[in-house]
Amino acid sequence: MRKAIVTFGVGESRRLLDVSLPTFRRYADRHGYELIIGEPPPSPDVSWRKLPLLIDLLREGYDALVWIDADIVVLSYDRDILDDSPHPLGLVVHQVPEGSVPNCGLMVLRWPLGIVPLVQAQAIAETRQKSGRPFRRSAWWEQAAIIEALGGDPDADLVTVPSHFQLVTGTETTRWGRLPYEWNPHPHDWRGYPTNARCFHATMSADRYEAMTMAVKFAEREERWRATSSTRVPGAIVAAATSTTS
Repeated sequence: MRKAIVTFGVGESRRLLDVSLPTFRRYADRHGYELIIGEPPPSPDVSWRKLPLLIDLLREGYDALVWIDADIVVLSYDRDILDDSPHPLGLVVHQVPEGSVPNCGLMVLRWPLGIVPLVQAQAIAETRQKSGRPFRRSAWWEQAAIIEALGGDPDADLVTVPSHFQLVTGTETTRWGRLPYEWNPHPHDWRGYPTNARCFHATMSADRYEAMTMAVKFAEREERWRATSSTRVPGAIVAAATSTTS
């Protein structure tokens, strides 16, 4: 299987990628991924550029892609995310005030059906732009277009997205599936940051660089503690300070 982790960092995100990239590289090496750092052309809405980049890579022959935003760091390396995502498109769904919202900061895509929502999302965005119908939640960028491509309404007061679509009368096929929450926790989700979080997403943090740096340092400290725990004196108490950002 040909698989790759894909990301890019533009503008401020280049600095964030300095923090996240070593965690991506370690994860890629551990599970046999290529690591692809895209170089999208300048654009005021740079987040949109992930769509053509991922479409092109799938067309070039990749069997599976894992997109990770530059403001996400990997915390745990023991499990291949593909084992948790058998669907054409895998997304974590956040339970937030806006509804049950699939988040595109971390995505798993499988050839061939995984390319379909990307192509449709790009077409939706172009149609809306031409018709002068911007998304109500413009800050969602490509996420809003993908939600619409999957059958949801990104402009609804409470967003919901069906997990199936009908090919012909009486038949259904899975179009996308939910990734376990620990792959992409969100500070506004009622579940918060679980103790088994596999990634830390600095979205909504006042200082994303500082939050990411702290998350990496904490994960490294926890890893060292686990590596030496078998040699510790029985009954010793170790207190670990945690930091919560919102």
